[in-house]
Amino acid sequence: MKKLVILRGHQGSGKSTFAKTLLRGFELSYDGATTYEVSYDNILIRENNGEYAWSPENIKKAMFLAWEEFKSFIKMHTKRDENVLVVHSATNRSLKSFKDYMVFAKARGYEVEIIRLTNFFQNEHNCSDSIVAETFVAIEQHPIDGETILPCEKGPSEKMLLEIEKFRAAKNPELNPNTNSYVSSNYLKMNANKIRAKASEKYPELKTYKYTNRVFYNNEFDDALLELRGLILDDEDNIIVRPFNKAFNLSERRARNSKFPLRVSDDDRFHAVKKINGFLGCATYVYDEAYEGKSFNGRILYSTTGSLDSWFANTVREHLKKYENLFISKPNHTFMFEIVDERDPHVIPEYPGEYILACRDVFSGRLLSRLEISSLVSEAGDANRRIEEIMFPQIWYGISFKELQKLNKISRFEGFVVYDLDFKEIVFKLKTPLYLITKFLGRRKDLGKLLSELKDHKVTSRFINKYSIDEEFFPLIEHLSKNIKHVLSLDEQGRMAYIREFLATFED
Repeated sequence: MKKLVILRGHQGSGKSTFAKTLLRGFELSYDGATTYEVSYDNILIRENNGEYAWSPENIKKAMFLAWEEFKSFIKMHTKRDENVLVVHSATNRSLKSFKDYMVFAKARGYEVEIIRLTNFFQNEHNCSDSIVAETFVAIEQHPIDGETILPCEKGPSEKMLLEIEKFRAAKNPELNPNTNSYVSSNYLKMNANKIRAKASEKYPELKTYKYTNRVFYNNEFDDALLELRGLILDDEDNIIVRPFNKAFNLSERRARNSKFPLRVSDDDRFHAVKKINGFLGCATYVYDEAYEGKSFNGRILYSTTGSLDSWFANTVREHLKKYENLFISKPNHTFMFEIVDERDPHVIPEYPGEYILACRDVFSGRLLSRLEISSLVSEAGDANRRIEEIMFPQIWYGISFKELQKLNKISRFEGFVVYDLDFKEIVFKLKTPLYLITKFLGRRKDLGKLLSELKDHKVTSRFINKYSIDEEFFPLIEHLSKNIKHVLSLDEQGRMAYIREFLATFED
């Protein structure tokens, strides 16, 4: 028998004691049994002269050594007919924490069992109640299929329960019916490691909030984090600027294990808005008695998804200042534009200027209808004729998903932002093949290596499988390979222009 047992649990859950019990019991049950414990704590102590010297660097080193020693042990005890038990004892917050161990052991004939412990004994390293509670909730939020949860022998204290409830509330944000928002002061405090808050230089009471790269790459989004895409709050955590929530590409929403799955049939209908390839710029006129005396009250705030003060924010102001009458006509509403500026080149060239996308009530989160926005623009235009410079992206009303897919395949722009039929929310984004392939090839750091892999400049099945390139782009890939020296001499924008030029010529 060869077995790997994964133990999960917060600090003080009883993992160390239970691991010893398992190992001792196995040794008593099987003559000549071999046992081994994977313990980051033990390695940490071993590598630091008998002291528990915890630090991010030390624990990272301990985890690396544990993995290397584990692999060596498993390799030594794979082929022989013997009884082996390996116990991996750590917090193991999620499957990602120990998946490599499972895969490695299973591939070598080991049975795998996962056990979660939930006791609240005094932890060995005197971790605070806050740390223990946060770890407990993190594990609770990541259950593993088939794991065994052992009965709790010693439950949490009243103080610990209060801490746990704080983290549960933060991990499962609740909707505030007054603001129609999931963002709260408690949530911001408890999830600070997932959030970037940037204080404004111009307005000291304001901060711009955005989720971290970690959230994006690990898909850790929840209802609150979806809002943190340029959301601006004051020093009392009131919402001051309210842009779009995070919107996912269709591929992300249809991917396996998506947190926000979407099933679309050919006959489903949507409103599809042409996606302009620029950057988001927001303008919000703030005026409310509650903000009397604050630096931002009675001001038009120009912002991007990340700042009130950056070059991009200043560029937004340059573009949108001429529309002040429009913004003042609708206080506490965030007007959203796609800004196309010649100083900020993108994958797909667009006509420079300002394209109005949406307008959102800061207090309620409601998106105004297209008719409402058009009326506001028309009324503001009576007082300021420069309002006529505002451009509206093209809209395909009530288009079926099947029709949209066909249109997307032949379109020569970035893609579509797809709304429900009430224009209340963005359902998904859809990028065109032209945009994707141009970005994919134009910005690759390893383009030379990629193209050099083509034998005699011909796309092979191995190449297709490796890079997952659609067959309609095979002629482009072969063309780039034949002209590899010239292609590699171009900068990023030059490469993308070269790709667009070829595709246009090829289609003609």
